[in-house]
Amino acid sequence: MGKPARTDKQREIVGVILAAADKGEHLTVGEIMSRLSYKPSRPAFSCSLRYLEGNGIISREGWNGKRIVKPTGDAYAWFRSTPLTGGS
Repeated sequence: MGKPARTDKQREIVGVILAAADKGEHLTVGEIMSRLSYKPSRPAFSCSLRYLEGNGIISREGWNGKRIVKPTGDAYAWFRSTPLTGGS
């Protein structure tokens, strides 16, 4: 399967998710929205998340009573050349 199309806004969303994951954080939808440079409507943002999830870029799961968003391996492969593994 080829890579899904990525809009600038989707790239920013995934960038926020990956940056948090690099620090060991997994964010809720509200936390992701608050870190974006633009203010999407909730329905538009939900549509973007469904697209990303449907294409295997993110997963959403329950954790400590919250729904968190986590990147998949495809997020790293499609939005970065290689995953960050710590150290340099």
